Amino acid sequence: MRVGRHVATLLDGESDPVVMSLPMNPVNRALRGFNQAETLALAVSRELELEMLEGVVRRRFAWKAQAKLADPMKRAGNIRDAFEVRGELHGRDVMLVDDVFTTGATVRECAAKLVEAGAGKVQVVTVMKG
Repeated sequence: MRVGRHVATLLDGESDPVVMSLPMNPVNRALRGFNQAETLALAVSRELELEMLEGVVRRRFAWKAQAKLADPMKRAGNIRDAFEVRGELHGRDVMLVDDVFTTGATVRECAAKLVEAGAGKVQVVTVMKG
């Protein structure tokens, strides 16, 4: 898997890193039946032989779709406090995987919550830029 090998360079020198996927809006998850970021994160964790933490971060509520908001300030406000981290991360470095990066508001909010919960460094990996 080429993506996994490229991503491995981000982890050079990291201690005990884990892989996590950005959780989806629960309504969209129910409609789609799967989370594409989770599928990608699982593939990366297998390729790199890293632990994948599932269910540690969840979306607390559904809101207007980020893709429908053009203004970056509205996107940031729309996603504020949308994530909840369950448990302590005890300084572990996290590779946060998402499928599409547009303005970065979603991954920034999630990464901030991970750090608040005790994560060390949070690296974000996405497959596409929107």
